Amino acid sequence: MQKEHEVALQTIHHSCIEVDSDTTVFLACPNKSENYYALWARDAAVTSIGVLQSNDDQLIATAENSWELLQSYQTKRGRIPAYIDLADKTNPRPEYDGWGRILTLDPQMWFVITAKHLFKKTQNAKYVAPAYLDSYKRALDLLENRATESSNLVDWPISAGWDDQMQRRHHVLSLECLRVLALDDAAELFEKASDIVQAALYRKEASQLRETLRDTFWLDQDKVSWIFANASNLYGPGYFSPSAEEIMEFMKTMPTRFFASYLAPYEITPDHLRFDTYANTLAILSGVATQEQSEKILDFVSENRLEEPWPVRVLDPVIEPGDRDHHPFFEYGRNKPYAYQNGGIWPHITGLYILANKKMGRDAAAEESLDSMIEMVKQPGHSVPEWGFNEYYHGKAGLPGLDAQDRQAWSAGGLLYALAAVAEGKEIL
Repeated sequence: MQKEHEVALQTIHHSCIEVDSDTTVFLACPNKSENYYALWARDAAVTSIGVLQSNDDQLIATAENSWELLQSYQTKRGRIPAYIDLADKTNPRPEYDGWGRILTLDPQMWFVITAKHLFKKTQNAKYVAPAYLDSYKRALDLLENRATESSNLVDWPISAGWDDQMQRRHHVLSLECLRVLALDDAAELFEKASDIVQAALYRKEASQLRETLRDTFWLDQDKVSWIFANASNLYGPGYFSPSAEEIMEFMKTMPTRFFASYLAPYEITPDHLRFDTYANTLAILSGVATQEQSEKILDFVSENRLEEPWPVRVLDPVIEPGDRDHHPFFEYGRNKPYAYQNGGIWPHITGLYILANKKMGRDAAAEESLDSMIEMVKQPGHSVPEWGFNEYYHGKAGLPGLDAQDRQAWSAGGLLYALAAVAEGKEIL
């Protein structure tokens, strides 16, 4: 699949911009539209992980530059920018929140995860030097300070991560799984720096967090009984849903085999218990899911897979108007049914799903999904005649999203790490 590899690299080259004479960084995409013409922390992380599976020295250097520019704008409290606006490249403008001044927090984890991958590829000692170790610690401490003492789960605000137009908040699985990965990667970096004590603390925290997430989010009858325990029950999380009895009946007739996407007080209904591909895939890759749980998750996906040749949607079933988890903003924003984060198909998440299948030894499923992914991203974009590498694709038609930008760097990055996992047998995350 050399052709696909080369086209993906070429697409990322088009998404590079010089911020000074010798520093090139990644743009989300080269289209000067809204805030896409910017260095996004999460996009750059995904792009970098894909690029680091290659031997393209120029792009590897760009990955390092992108990480270092983000690090240079880390605040004293440890905040990593959500993105750095490069519309005026002579005056980069860091933005620490997303649109609407939402509190974007997934850059904290992606920052540490990317550092581990950069060190693994380059073996550059600067990534385990004291100044950078302090950066990792401050990034993770900021999250630790938002965690509850009883569970160590972070109280995540609305739109803290990739799914910033959904209504997920309070306890959010995808963000906690990223946190597990970041804790593991921080432990590895501190071990390389011979700080065995701090490394052990991070490993212990990651292990305890995995156990808490399994106990809290896995959806079966026993877990649901515990999750929606009466408020007076000292041993249950107590989400106090007014629909607790309805949820219990729902679980008896339709036993699900995956993790809940998020849990928030008072509002969970059977409508909220949808399959979140990103969260469940990260649960497999981070080791939150046990072997048995991972098999059940992937079995569920294969049994509910949409028609060929398109890959998996990011939400299934999609949220329709009238559903209890539908929000009026979905109609104003991008999340119409089968669009954007409401059941669209995102290449970088498809790439993660392929990694999960490879991790579980499901080589045939990984290869089939990779073939589907290639057929999807090679379609024309809105501004290019072929290989659009769009941000997302319609969840039914498989066509480029009407409001999606093409030539997205992280869409190409997702293909790169999927190719490396399938063709070379690499374990990426």
